Amino acid sequence: MFFEGTTFLVKGDCHLWVIISNPVSCQEKVVLVNFTSFKDNARFKDNARAHDAYNDPSCIILPGEHDFIVKPTCVNYGGALIASVDHLMVRYNRGDIKIGKPVALPLLTKIREGAMVSEHILPIACDILLEQDLV
Repeated sequence: MFFEGTTFLVKGDCHLWVIISNPVSCQEKVVLVNFTSFKDNARFKDNARAHDAYNDPSCIILPGEHDFIVKPTCVNYGGALIASVDHLMVRYNRGDIKIGKPVALPLLTKIREGAMVSEHILPIACDILLEQDLV
């Protein structure tokens, strides 16, 4: 049920979450990130966006890259979480998680590459991706 590229919505949250590590190879350390609207407007000057944890330009997803995306979206690397498959299953069985359409491999690769350049992601998340040879 929970594989690399699995997406889900959490009850009470409008952001789509995606598993970017491989839960099959490590069930105790599953890396999760979510998508949020990208605000590319005049209040950002030069490289200021790179330092905005909620508007990280490390990975911009456009409509057409996933069915859930209807406007320019970024990955919220600053909100990345590490969870276990057991924890996700408990939340799923409780009805807190609704599984969505998985991301395609090209988008998953793009998200993983963005994780490696984002200044906001937890270092342990990058370590997990490196340990699993995913980047």
